[in-house]
Amino acid sequence: MKDNNNKNNSAETVREIKIGKITYTVVSHFSETAKDTAETKIERLIMRDLEAS
Repeated sequence: MKDNNNKNNSAETVREIKIGKITYTVVSHFSETAKDTAETKIERLIMRDLEAS
């Protein structure tokens, strides 16, 4: 299902990836006003996971 609401200052990237005979369409959304990078978010998730174990 595709959401056609492009609000909240978000950008969309569409990529097609072919693996074998299957072509996958990958759509990603991200906020142009976000203060964190993907790297800092992943680092924070890893740190929380380590603290919980």
